[in-house]
Amino acid sequence: MSVGSFTYQDFAARILFGRGTVHELREELDHVAAERALILTSPRGRALAEELCAEIGGNRATVSDASEPNMPESAYAPRLKQAVDDAGADCVIALGGGSPIGLGKAWAAEDGKETHLCRHYLFRVGNGQ
Repeated sequence: MSVGSFTYQDFAARILFGRGTVHELREELDHVAAERALILTSPRGRALAEELCAEIGGNRATVSDASEPNMPESAYAPRLKQAVDDAGADCVIALGGGSPIGLGKAWAAEDGKETHLCRHYLFRVGNGQ
């Protein structure tokens, strides 16, 4: 059974699913009115993240490969906050496998507890498709 592309939205989340949806990031940034995104990935995903930055265009995105496997909260929180602040990001895109996605979810949960607010778009990519 093959599942085609789809978009699902409720009050808390918007999900784009399907082959090639990774190439719709510029439109998604427009949809959420984000001005600048930080693409959070691991060193292994940096090449794809750089490619996506080029697709997004302009000065609208930057890459942080700060995600590491089994990263403790005491390490990720300051590192990611610094990356978001340095980028001037109002959106975090988590790109890759478990570590970047987990770090992105942790950031989304933690961010609402501080005055530093960021819109979040979490994205998982398999094979960069």
